[in-house]
Amino acid sequence: MYFIGLDMGNTGVKALVTDENGNVVSHGQKIYMANTDKEGIAVQNPENWWICSVGAVREAVSEIDPGQVAAIGLSAQGGSMTAVDKYGNPVIEVIDRDDMRAKAEAEELNLIIGERRIYYKCGWRVAPINDAAKILWIKRNRADLANMIEFYLSPLDFMNLRLVGSAIIDPTCAAVRALYNIRTNDWDDEIINALGISRKSLPRILPSGFCLGGLTKYAAAAFGLNRSVKVYNGALDRYCSSIGSGIVNVGDIMLTTGTEWDLLGIADSLIFTPSYLSTGICPFGFYGSTVSVIHGGSAMRWLSRFVGDDYSDLDAQTREKARSESELLFIPYNTGKELNINKATLRGTVIGRTAGYDGFDLARALMESAAFETKLALEEFSKYGIKVRRVVMIGEASKSKVWRKIVSEVLGVETYVCGQTEVCALGAAMTAAVGYGVYSDMKAATPYFVKRKRIDDASGKMTEFYMKKYRRYREKIKTV
Repeated sequence: MYFIGLDMGNTGVKALVTDENGNVVSHGQKIYMANTDKEGIAVQNPENWWICSVGAVREAVSEIDPGQVAAIGLSAQGGSMTAVDKYGNPVIEVIDRDDMRAKAEAEELNLIIGERRIYYKCGWRVAPINDAAKILWIKRNRADLANMIEFYLSPLDFMNLRLVGSAIIDPTCAAVRALYNIRTNDWDDEIINALGISRKSLPRILPSGFCLGGLTKYAAAAFGLNRSVKVYNGALDRYCSSIGSGIVNVGDIMLTTGTEWDLLGIADSLIFTPSYLSTGICPFGFYGSTVSVIHGGSAMRWLSRFVGDDYSDLDAQTREKARSESELLFIPYNTGKELNINKATLRGTVIGRTAGYDGFDLARALMESAAFETKLALEEFSKYGIKVRRVVMIGEASKSKVWRKIVSEVLGVETYVCGQTEVCALGAAMTAAVGYGVYSDMKAATPYFVKRKRIDDASGKMTEFYMKKYRRYREKIKTV
């Protein structure tokens, strides 16, 4: 018996097949890209979501007996949106998550309804990334589409429409649209009335893991699967990542280290903060709070022009730099405004004597600063009642043995690295396996699917060194 996890990401689709014991047996992947111009407009062809999903699944199931596939679960990106007619055909391109054309509409909604009021309803403020702002932009700038649009869809509900014939979304993907009230588990009338749309133009909300039925005849033929294959409602990619990395208990923290570094912490209640930590309902119970920490990945890519981007070489060189530059600090802010810091003058700032140091000294200082920013965010979590029991690193930086050890030593808590790279797709496959009844819940499934390795104990000789350096770092970003 096999389960497919399908991850619809920002740049492509990945399919992963597991058996019922949690073993990954095959993969498939197809790439798409958004077209971006200098005016901040980023669009995709919505049909690529479907075409690439079909290609990725067919590639993955080519290595197994497709007749043994029992179920499919989905992981979906947030922040991208399209609109379809009554036949399910797209009538507008995908407005990508990086599209900034709805900036004025986002500011207007926050002003009319109230930024804080929207945050307490949705767990998010309205920004150009959110569908609320994008829908208002379409209403004002594409009036020619008014009579054609049946549904405004995010990637998850678009795919469910193709898979089972119904536009269905889950609470995590609904929340990031800034249209959904996390307290009532329904679309928010005040927000949709401000947009001038009907709730009939939005998908039905059902829980993540809910059985949506079997594949349509069209979907089964496209995938090369039986119509009896069950489809289980998916979740937002960051929540599927948390499932796939074993973040399923209160106090568990997932640290995603990509272009942006993001934290997701599991709490036992909804948590709202002055710094606007995004909060929502987890697919497996409990609640999740998320925050973007820094643009650590983009800072490292900039530095790689001078030191290269081979992690084995970078590790070898930076390992020798431990303690060598106790005065050297690197402030990795890309925008000048991360978490609750607003210091445009701190963008890419190097503090301390630099004579005699090379690019690898700076690389280690950058690694340390990313860990310091993560510690700042964890202190923010703790301040508002989110217990921090353990941290699991995923993404690019987790590939560096030196970087992940620095993170462990700076944070001073149990820190793990995830052995499976495709954690979004793995989380989606776990959702299908639990929904199908192989496991009673996510906690029961985790030991079978999730492979983690603890990073060296954070009680080592560098802990005191980093405690002192962190205090200096924290004071610098407050005073510069």
